[in-house]
This record gives sequence, C-alpha cells and structure tokens, in this order.
Amino acid sequence: MRFVFQPTEVRDWADLSQDFNPIHFDQAVARRMGLDGVVVHGMLPLMHIKRQLGRQLDPHATALWRTIRCKFRQPVAEGRGHQLEVKARPSAFRFSLKRESDGAETIGGSALEAAVDDESASASACFDIAPDVLREKAATF
Repeated sequence: MRFVFQPTEVRDWADLSQDFNPIHFDQAVARRMGLDGVVVHGMLPLMHIKRQLGRQLDPHATALWRTIRCKFRQPVAEGRGHQLEVKARPSAFRFSLKRESDGAETIGGSALEAAVDDESASASACFDIAPDVLREKAATF
C-alpha cells in the first residue's frame, strides 16, 4: 500500500496531538535540525499502519490482545511516497514502511496476537475518550 502524507494531514494530526514542533511545518527549521525537509509526526504513519494491519487481522476476534512493536528508523518525509510491506506469520505480522525514492526503511516492526484473560486485561492502563470526540477526530482521518 502506498502512502504520501500531505501538509493538511500533518496539520490535522498536530491539532489532534497538540504537537506543533516546527520540524513538522517549517523547511528551514527542519534543515537546521539536520533533516532533508519537513517530516511527519511519527504516530501519523503508525496510525495508518495499524489500520492496515487491523484490516488483515480477524475483525471478529474479541478475545485477542494485539500488540504493535515498532522502530522509527528514519524520518517519514512529508509529500514523498512510502510503501507499506506486510508479511503474515503465525499469530503475527511483520511490517516495513519504506521510502520509494531509495527503499530505506523508515518504520519497521511487528503486530502480535495473544489470548488474554479478564484479570490481565483489566490490569492494563487505559483512558476514556468521549464517543462524540472520538467520532469527530476519526472523521478527520
């Protein structure tokens, strides 16, 4: 699957996350920081990766705990093409987001499935987002 992150997506993500670091908006600042140009927030491409992985996992499996582990290897550049590669393995997926220009991996990792009992699931940290706020934000992406 191909991804190209546009300035409007980066702005929407900044509004959601409240991360207005100038490396995400200002070419000159990004270059002064040693980057090739403006880069997207790391969680933005990860959200799209998680969505793709979710489409490949069993959507009806309610007794599974899904864990995503990833490494941000290189910045994801705004406005440049990236390809997502996903390889299925038993109870897991490996994924790699690569720049189209040179094939360099920008984000790599795995998604794991594991059965979880009620006790360990309830011990997990969590927070609540009001349903109307969630729907509003989800419509943006």
